[in-house]
Amino acid sequence: MQEGLADFLLKGLQVMLISCLPFIELRGAIPYGLFVLKLDPMPTFLFAIAGNFLPMYFILRFLAPITNFIFHHSAWAKNHIEKYFKKLHSKHSEKFNEVGYATLAAFVA
Repeated sequence: MQEGLADFLLKGLQVMLISCLPFIELRGAIPYGLFVLKLDPMPTFLFAIAGNFLPMYFILRFLAPITNFIFHHSAWAKNHIEKYFKKLHSKHSEKFNEVGYATLAAFVA
């Protein structure tokens, strides 16, 4: 029983890690889990979704502290990053206010 559970979790971890990779994500992790690892569809789907969300935690958790650190230690980087975000905001804020969060979520998902 223990080996079966350990094998299942190891296969699930492989699917999660593959779904974390840019460009591969769910398109590669789900077929890998189904056809190579021979997992059932529902666990494969759940492991792949969990792995797809995993990088977002780290991005959201560490983006602000890293940006603040860079701002504090490099005036050049601070200037360029602020300029980039101002340009990004001015270019897309009107369109974002027009379509809203739901449309953005549907497009990104």
